[in-house]
Amino acid sequence: WTEGRKATKSRNQLADMAMRNLARFRSYRLSLNSSIKFSHEFSTAWTEGPRPFDTLLVANRGEIACRVMRTAKRLGLRTVAVYSQPDSDAAHVRMADAAVRL
Repeated sequence: WTEGRKATKSRNQLADMAMRNLARFRSYRLSLNSSIKFSHEFSTAWTEGPRPFDTLLVANRGEIACRVMRTAKRLGLRTVAVYSQPDSDAAHVRMADAAVRL
């Protein structure tokens, strides 16, 4: 009889945990949808009207710099990479519209 109660209690606990996780997932999904909406509004704002600047200096390296440059190019911005001698043949340097050696 005690084992049956423990199992029932355990099932109830699992059901409660599942409901809490579902609520967290729904709130995450809502916040994700609002982020996507904001992102779309931001990108359309950049494609219309005058821009405060037209060139972006990317002072990062590697994959982060490549992601920033891809996004900047989608927004119609020119990109400039700064690099040192060891990075002279790196992907972010080749991807940039202009590159300046430090």
